[in-house]
Amino acid sequence: MDWNSIQCHINALLDGGNPFAVFMLPGDSSVMLADGKRQDFTFGIVPWLGSHADAVCIPTLMPKAGVMPVERHSTAREDYLYGVGNVIESCQCRHGKTVYSRIICADIKNGERIDWGMTAIKLFMSHNHCFRFLYFTPQTGAWLGATPELLLDFCHSTGRLSTVALAGTRRRGIPGEWDEKNLRENRFVSDYIVGQLDNLGIKAEVAPLGEVGYGNISHLCAEISASSTSDMIPTILDAISPTPALCGFPKADAINDICNYEKHDRGCYGGYLAITTRERFMAYVNLRCVHFDKHGYCVFGGGGITEQSDAETEYAETDDKTRPLIKLIESCRMQDGKWQNRFN
Repeated sequence: MDWNSIQCHINALLDGGNPFAVFMLPGDSSVMLADGKRQDFTFGIVPWLGSHADAVCIPTLMPKAGVMPVERHSTAREDYLYGVGNVIESCQCRHGKTVYSRIICADIKNGERIDWGMTAIKLFMSHNHCFRFLYFTPQTGAWLGATPELLLDFCHSTGRLSTVALAGTRRRGIPGEWDEKNLRENRFVSDYIVGQLDNLGIKAEVAPLGEVGYGNISHLCAEISASSTSDMIPTILDAISPTPALCGFPKADAINDICNYEKHDRGCYGGYLAITTRERFMAYVNLRCVHFDKHGYCVFGGGGITEQSDAETEYAETDDKTRPLIKLIESCRMQDGKWQNRFN
C-alpha cells in the first residue's frame, strides 16, 4: 500500500468511528494496522496514571465508562509561569523534580477540516527513529504522535528487557557539555528505574549517557538493560510507569504538584502504548502527541522542573517541543477545499 492509499485509509477509518490503531516501529518502514481483523498482535492504550490492567486494547476492546473530551482552552502564559514558580518552590523543599505540562489548543470551524491522514503520513515520514502512532477508540478519542521514548522492550525467547532514561533537553546543535540541571534530571530517571527494578529482584545495567535528537531539540538518554520473565511484564510496567521523565520524583510529591497546578486533564499524555506479539512486548510513552476531534485539537508539551529551573526557560522549552507538531498540523488544514496554513 502506498502513502496516498494509507492517507485515504486513515481518513476512512476515522470517519467510520470504529476502534483502530495505525503505527510504525522505530526504524521500520512497515505501516501496521490494528482494526480487529488481525489476531497476531494487540495494541494497548494505557492512560496517564493508569495501570497495566487499565489498558484499552485493540482488537480485544473492553467496554469502559467515560470518554476523554478534547481540551478546548490553551494554557495561558501567565498561568504556566505561575504554576512553574510554585513547582520550583516545591522542588526546592524536597530537592526533587516535577514534570509540568501545558496545552496548546485550536478550533476547527465550520467549513474547515484538517486532513489527519495527511498529517499522520507527514509525521510518520519525518520521524523514522520514533514510534509513530495514530489511534482511535470510543473511550480515548483520537490521538496522533511520534514518541522517542521507549518504556519497555522485552524478548520472550531470551528474557532480555530494555528501557531508557530519556530526560534533559536543549536545542539541537548547542556545543559543549550539558549543564548540571539537565544531567540531574536524567539521573532522577535512571536511578528511579534501576531502583524499581532492584525492588523486584531484577539487576539492571545502565549504559553511558548519549543523546537522542527529536526535530529541533536533543535529549540526554541512557539505555538500561536487564533480564526477567514474561509473567513479570505487568509488574514491571506498574513499577516504573510513569517514570520521572513524565511525572517527577519522588512520585507522590510530583503527582501532588501536577494535580495542584495543572488545570487540564492529561488523558493519554504521559501514559503508554503497548504492542504485544508472540515474540516481543514493546511499550512506548505517549508523548509528542495531539488529541483531536472534528471540532479542534489539543497538543501537549511538558518539561522537567527542578529547584534549578527558570520559568521563562521552561516555557521556551515547551515551545520547542510543541511547535513542530503544531506547524505540521496547520499545514494540513483546509477551508472550502483550499489549503490554509495559518501557522506563524
